[in-house]
Amino acid sequence: MRVVTALLLALLAFALLHFCTRPLGAGDTGWLLRAGYETLRTGHIPDTEQYSYTVAGADWNNHEWGFEVLLASVHARGGWLAVRGLVLALFGTAVAVYGARVARLTSGPVGVAAAAAAVGLASAKMLPAPQTASMLMFALAWSWMGPDALQRVPRLVGLALFLVVWGNLTAESLVFLPFLLVSQLTWLAEDPSLNRRRAVPALLLACVAPSLTPRASSPLEYLLAGSAVNRHVNEEFTPLWAPAASVPSSMKLLGAAVVLVWCAWAVSQWRRDGASWAVRRRLALGALACAGVVAFERNLYLSLLPLAQLAVAAHRAWPGQRARVESAALAVGCAVFATFCAQIGWSPALAARMLSSPGYTRAHFDPAALPLGCLGAVRALPPGARVFTNRMWGNLLEFEAPQVRVFIDGRNREYPLPLHQLTALVWQAAPPALRTLDLSNTTHALTWPGWNDQPTTRGGPWRAVVAAPGCALYARADQSATSGQWNQTPNTSPSNSAPR
Repeated sequence: MRVVTALLLALLAFALLHFCTRPLGAGDTGWLLRAGYETLRTGHIPDTEQYSYTVAGADWNNHEWGFEVLLASVHARGGWLAVRGLVLALFGTAVAVYGARVARLTSGPVGVAAAAAAVGLASAKMLPAPQTASMLMFALAWSWMGPDALQRVPRLVGLALFLVVWGNLTAESLVFLPFLLVSQLTWLAEDPSLNRRRAVPALLLACVAPSLTPRASSPLEYLLAGSAVNRHVNEEFTPLWAPAASVPSSMKLLGAAVVLVWCAWAVSQWRRDGASWAVRRRLALGALACAGVVAFERNLYLSLLPLAQLAVAAHRAWPGQRARVESAALAVGCAVFATFCAQIGWSPALAARMLSSPGYTRAHFDPAALPLGCLGAVRALPPGARVFTNRMWGNLLEFEAPQVRVFIDGRNREYPLPLHQLTALVWQAAPPALRTLDLSNTTHALTWPGWNDQPTTRGGPWRAVVAAPGCALYARADQSATSGQWNQTPNTSPSNSAPR
């Protein structure tokens, strides 16, 4: 048992080292870094859109400014290698905190098995993003779930400061508040000795703390208004019952299995001891986590809470069979991790070869996900060049070629839904493509090779400047655009897939 536990733990540590430090793929890193550097340089949080030519000057609710500054500070001191190391620090610590918590409630083997499941279920956030920091904050916040969280002034002050920091990193701090409310209100109902006169105002203070942010950086406004656009344009907002879009399909099936098993277990717990406040608290917290998982694919990591509850219940249900329970947990953990690795094509041998290769620490970007072959040509474009590209590639350009302006980037709230739809249509070389580029006075298009040879774009004014594997940069033959009103709204919904 100890040997298997130690081997699985060592394998997880080695895998995390590779997973979290791999070359960066498509993500929001570019605009996060640019905004962070601007904040450090000016001492002012950017609050108007400055990176595009389609919505330039629009108000920007920059609710993730804290993470932007953190990311820029790390990059300024250690470059892209330090950014990759930050992912390891955030994600690896979150997994370690979760596994250690489960181990304290059960045993070491069960904790290691839970950590193995956590790697797969939270794998979508192995990148330098505010949500990666938020996962760590969720894991650390468990320490404030006890009955004395609101009873002692030092703990209350610590909780408030913790939530203020979290609220300036990402709007997901507000997602934690229902868990805090349920936990503390059930403790107050269960234990009459707790000071309610102190606890209720303290709870209100804790709920307000994440919203103590600078002007134009409201997490609440983003959560309420930004999600309306996110549901239509962000693959991570796919519900649980839809096919996997941003996570391995095996891990999404595992998340669904955890939810179903937990629901069956919750019904049995309620029937057996539903009058107990302890049972009510566990079931309410688990139900909140399951609801988050069902609603959005990006919340798949929340399934770790009901998974932990199931692990603790199994460990306590058979006190005389703990060795068998631990063996079963290790078997499940190994199976989950092996399935995840098989689906993404990972092996320890492959990781060892990559980690030991001379170029690993210098290859900061994944050429299969980003237009690296065309980046030099984009950097050479004159200041003010208007470059159409998809929202993920636009992020890269905003930092690597700051003199150009992009059509759209990874942010959702700042760009109206029709603009996201138009982006998808132009990217696919659909009928509105040429007219959209004309009306927006676009000067260059960074898309996929062969984009200008499609039936709707062939014969247009676009000519290839450079072509590379996976990308091509096009420019107008006469370097002039047709003027017109920028008020076109497509009737076709965007697609998540397009030719490359």
